[in-house]
Amino acid sequence: MNAYLLIQKNNADTHWTSLYIRGIKLEAKSRGYDLICGESDGETLPPDFENASVVLCAGASFGWMKLVTEMLRYRGKKPVLVGCAHQNGIIASGFSVADYELATYDVLNYFYQYNKKRVALLGINSDSAADLLKMKAFLNYRGGVFGYDDVFFFRGQTRNVCESLIPLISSYDAVISANDVTGLMLVKTLEKAGVKIPEDLFVASFGDMTYRSNLSSQLTVAVLDSVKVGRKAVSIYADVSADPSLSYITIKNRCEIDIRRSTGVLPFNIPPEAPEKRTPPPFDLYADGPLTEMMLAEQIFSDCDALDLEILLWIQKGKKNADVAEILHTSESTVKYRIKRMLTRARLASRKELMAIMSAYLR
Repeated sequence: MNAYLLIQKNNADTHWTSLYIRGIKLEAKSRGYDLICGESDGETLPPDFENASVVLCAGASFGWMKLVTEMLRYRGKKPVLVGCAHQNGIIASGFSVADYELATYDVLNYFYQYNKKRVALLGINSDSAADLLKMKAFLNYRGGVFGYDDVFFFRGQTRNVCESLIPLISSYDAVISANDVTGLMLVKTLEKAGVKIPEDLFVASFGDMTYRSNLSSQLTVAVLDSVKVGRKAVSIYADVSADPSLSYITIKNRCEIDIRRSTGVLPFNIPPEAPEKRTPPPFDLYADGPLTEMMLAEQIFSDCDALDLEILLWIQKGKKNADVAEILHTSESTVKYRIKRMLTRARLASRKELMAIMSAYLR
């Protein structure tokens, strides 16, 4: 069986895309696929891909991802995106991506644990699908404590973006770098300017596991496994190939925090809150039924994307799966798949249980 991989033109040898491709090749081989590879500028399709029904897409540019998905969907093909999430209007059958948003929150929570609350986000590329997710999480953190003034964009020269932080360094006590290359250069730039790390400033970064294995680095990093992202994309490819009606399947791969000297080798273990010194209430708060349901509803909401919420709203109005699929211009299999996923995550047994909990919170 063939599997089809479309790569952003002139991007195959770049660091992160090459790791995605490595993971795709490994998983394709393990599944017995003959992998057919081609490049595209986002508007053209290689002749070998004319018979493809599902296409893996690997690249770094958000603009290319959006363009190539529109081109493939126009041709009746189902794109599975590698390294890009369901964001900013991109429509695809599947997404495999590192969980950049959760990783950003983890790093910020780590900073906050040590009272580092004035944080800059450095080296964001506005055309990078991954960087856009990091920036979104950064700006949404704790209801929006950071603003665009705290984001330093990459403008073509890594050294320049690092040096642009120097005049404003007194405004911050911590920095997150968009990647470990920028992070390492930032550390050198700051030390040259007389800034002591970590005494004056905490520095953390996003980075790739394979890349860092060859470095003796003292940089704290949210470790990305791009090879794993590629492998997981092939598993989505297999699911969509087996059931073409599926869409919006997303696998977010968790990032781990590798703590090193740039943050003082301080552990990431937020201590439990100290108990209040008062008479305990006459009932167990978490045994309270309504509160338990509210907390479960919050968990379900946190796992839902826009399509999940639309499905719940129409089910609440009494629509059957087939009706919901028609209204939302998707397939009945996709609706069933998403309901089943919600049930599994919430550990509920039936659709009736799900709606009994969620109905009070849907509008």
